[in-house]
Amino acid sequence: MMATSRNLRSYIAAGIGVGSVVILSVKPSRTKIQWMFEQLREKIERTRKKNIPMEKTGHPDPYDVKDNEMVSEGALYAVDYYNRKEQ
Repeated sequence: MMATSRNLRSYIAAGIGVGSVVILSVKPSRTKIQWMFEQLREKIERTRKKNIPMEKTGHPDPYDVKDNEMVSEGALYAVDYYNRKEQ
């Protein structure tokens, strides 16, 4: 007899449950998993707390001369590098 997909899913879920219980019943494994979840939680909290200022993105002010000079110099850097490499 061929198992239906519903039965197969039940067997997979039961296997995952039993495997989790076995892994978590061993103290070193449980400690390592707790440490991994703690690290993941801290990483998520750090990324949520980061506030990157996005005031000047997208459409730069045409009257901000210093910023425009910096951007133009950055654009010319790649062209200069390419020209020097070709020569």
